[in-house]
Amino acid sequence: MFQLKRIENKEDFKKAKRLYREAFPIDERMPYFMLKHFANTEKCDFFKMDDNGFAGLMFVVYYEDIVYIFFLAVVPEARGRGYGTKALDEAKRLFSGKRLILNMEEVDGKYDNLKQRVKREKFYKSNGFEASDYKTSEKNIVYEMMHYGKEVSFEEYSRLIQNLFGKAIFNIFYKRIDKK
Repeated sequence: MFQLKRIENKEDFKKAKRLYREAFPIDERMPYFMLKHFANTEKCDFFKMDDNGFAGLMFVVYYEDIVYIFFLAVVPEARGRGYGTKALDEAKRLFSGKRLILNMEEVDGKYDNLKQRVKREKFYKSNGFEASDYKTSEKNIVYEMMHYGKEVSFEEYSRLIQNLFGKAIFNIFYKRIDKK
């Protein structure tokens, strides 16, 4: 039976680390030790997708009534089998009454992996997420902000990031990009 479970043992953290490094380009990752550190605070949780084994990961950040799905990945051998949808459904159930947000790479023809980005956008929209009225830039990578439930303003997102990383990091790496 599929579940999202908090990662608590060394073996699952090792699996999460391997998947994290495989699934996300280096310029979109933070050091893994920081994820583990934040997972030991009240601000974040590191979940594994459990279906009689490790099927994927979800790293979430909490702030007020917002749950930010910071990282979501399925192990390669389980991709295309519904685990991403199951994870999002379970997140909606676990965080019922909260506003869910996530960022995905911007969909634009200037990128080599446009097909992948379009597929990802279609996936999130098919799971009830909607595009926000702004994009964000993190370390010069442009992301589409997606939300489930009531939209989260950039100001609220800013406070969430500042609560996690501090104002200085936010001011250096993050900015709003209005959609034209």
